[in-house]
Amino acid sequence: MITSRFRLWSLFPILLLCVTILITVFFLLNNDVVELIDNKPMFFVVFFGVFFFYSIFLLFWGELRTKCIKIEVNEASVTKRGFLGFGTTSTYKINEVEGYRISSLSSRSGTYEYLYLLVNEKKVIKISEFYHSNYLEMKTVIIRKNFKNLGVEQWSFLTETKEIFQ
Repeated sequence: MITSRFRLWSLFPILLLCVTILITVFFLLNNDVVELIDNKPMFFVVFFGVFFFYSIFLLFWGELRTKCIKIEVNEASVTKRGFLGFGTTSTYKINEVEGYRISSLSSRSGTYEYLYLLVNEKKVIKISEFYHSNYLEMKTVIIRKNFKNLGVEQWSFLTETKEIFQ
């Protein structure tokens, strides 16, 4: 049995979420901002409102629920818990998992690999080299489980956004 371990910077989305919420609350409660908003075109107000709420949603529902997950692989099943291990538990039997795909995401700090486990042609578990310190060990265990390699997937912001709503 193997259990995922988080990297220290896995807490970054939580920090970013808190800062975004604080900035949003500050702007909403600040009288000077209200006057500024009254003097700006409605497009400006709507654009920044949508931007802040989308950022909060993306960080909370997207990153913390689907990528900052605690994973446990044992002989009979794979279990995940979202929200840094504090969310609901989903368990998949080994024979339910169709296979895995690998994707790479480049950033300024480097290129990070993601391993997706698929059940019914749907990504149900996303193991991330960025969030998990023992990613390579987890990947090795999954490969040894003889899950089918379903190939490489090009990373896409649009695809990632769609998967948040699934």
